[in-house]
Amino acid sequence: MSAGESRATLRKQALHRSTTSKYRDSKHSMRESQKTSAASSGKSSADEIARLQEVIVHLQKEREHSQKSEGSNFDKEEDLRWKLNRSEKEKLDIITKYNEEISRYESQVAKLRAQLEKGEAIRQNVEYEIALVRKDAGLEKCTAEERMANLYQVKEQLKAQNEEMQQRIADLQNALHISQKAREEDQRVLQSELEERDRIIQTYNTDTELLSAERDRLEEVLQGQEETLMNLHKKLMELEMEQNKDADALRRQASELEYSAEREERLKKELETALQRVKNLDENVESERAAHLESKFNSEIIQVNFVFSTMFN
Repeated sequence: MSAGESRATLRKQALHRSTTSKYRDSKHSMRESQKTSAASSGKSSADEIARLQEVIVHLQKEREHSQKSEGSNFDKEEDLRWKLNRSEKEKLDIITKYNEEISRYESQVAKLRAQLEKGEAIRQNVEYEIALVRKDAGLEKCTAEERMANLYQVKEQLKAQNEEMQQRIADLQNALHISQKAREEDQRVLQSELEERDRIIQTYNTDTELLSAERDRLEEVLQGQEETLMNLHKKLMELEMEQNKDADALRRQASELEYSAEREERLKKELETALQRVKNLDENVESERAAHLESKFNSEIIQVNFVFSTMFN
C-alpha cells in the first residue's frame, strides 16, 4: 500500500470516527432535547428532528458509500467533509434554536409554575374562606331558623291581631252605618227646621213690610195732624191777637160794650170750639202715637224672638 493510500485510509477512518462520534453526540443531544422539550416543542420541533435524522441518514449512506469506494479521489473526501461540516453547522443551528426554544419554554414553565403556585395559594385561601363562609353560613342558618321561629310566632300574633282588627272594623262599619242613618235623619229634621225658619223669616219680612207701610202711613197722618195743629195754634195766636186788639178796642170804646160783649161771647164760643177741636186733635195724636209705639214695640218683640230662636237653633 502506498503512502497516499494509507493517508487516505487514515483520513477515512478519522472521518468515520468523527462522523460516528458526532452522530452519537447528535443522537444523544436529540434524545435529551426530545426528553426536555417533548411536552412543549409541538409539531415544528418534530419536523426539524425528522429533517435532521434524514440528513444524518444521508450522511451515513454517503459514509458507507465512501467506505465502499476507497479508491475515490481526495476531492470527493473533501466534498464529503464539507457536506459533513455543513450538516454539523445545520445541526448546531438547530440545536441552538432548540436550546432557545427550550429556554423560552422553561421560562414559560417557570411562569406557569409560579402561576400554579400562586393559584395554589389562592386555592388554599379560597378553601379557607369557603370554610369560614360555611361556618358563618351554619351560624346564619341557625340564626335564620331562630328568626323563622320568631317570625312564625309574630305571624300568628299578627294573624290574631288581624282577626281582632277585622272584627273591630266590622263593628266600626256597623256603628258608621247607624251613625250615617242617624245623620241622615238629623239632616232631614234640620232641613225641615230650616224650611220652617225660612217660612217664618218670609212671614216676618212680609209683616215687616206691612208694618213699615203702616208706619209710613201713620207718619204721614201724624205729619198732617201736626201741620193741622200748627195751623190751629197759628189761628189761636191770631185769635188771641185779635182778642187783645178787641180788648183794647173795648177799653177804648166803652160805648160799644154790648156789641163787644156779644162779640166776645161769640169769640169765646169759637175759642171753646177751637180748643175742643185742639183737644180732640191732641187726643187723636196721642192715640195715633200710642198705636204707633205699640206697633213698633210689637215689631221689636218679634225681631227679638226671631233672633233668639235663630241663636238657639
